[in-house]
Amino acid sequence: MNGIMSSIIVLIIVFGIPISALVRFIGCMFSSELRKKVKQHPVLHTIWAVVAVLFIALIVLSSLVTFYPPGRVSKVLCANNIKILLSALDDYKSHNNGEYPESLSSLFPKYVKNVLPEYWNENKGLKEDMIYKCIAFKGKGSPLNPPYIYIKPAPDASPDTVVIIDKNHKDAEIVGCKSGNVRAVPHF
Repeated sequence: MNGIMSSIIVLIIVFGIPISALVRFIGCMFSSELRKKVKQHPVLHTIWAVVAVLFIALIVLSSLVTFYPPGRVSKVLCANNIKILLSALDDYKSHNNGEYPESLSSLFPKYVKNVLPEYWNENKGLKEDMIYKCIAFKGKGSPLNPPYIYIKPAPDASPDTVVIIDKNHKDAEIVGCKSGNVRAVPHF
């Protein structure tokens, strides 16, 4: 969030001041009274123009927030976590004669480390155990207490067999299949 705010401030400085000057210039073209006022108080008119631009930017940003409600963001994050866990399951299976683990905690740290080497720190392990976190989970997810339900599939099970389920979201379940596909299934 900090990076977004600093980007917005930079954009306001880079574009806000030139736009405010443009607004003042256009206004002066059509009104001789405005020209006189601007000449008398140029700083004041520049400040008002910047405030107007900021107000418009605030309206635009608030409308963008409605397109990405928090529930959708958390489902996308969980779907990504499930995709990572499915890759770690495949890695486990390939190293264990085609057998799946008894629980998701068996994947940590060895198989998760193989799937996500760029997130691994030898001293600290996985950054905040990020794949075991779900924003909608009413507890603290961890490798020993994952927020997801794991169903060990038979080795010969269909690729569409559901292996991991996230039931923590109000309007949908996020399911991960043996094939590696992840999808949201709406509640009815």
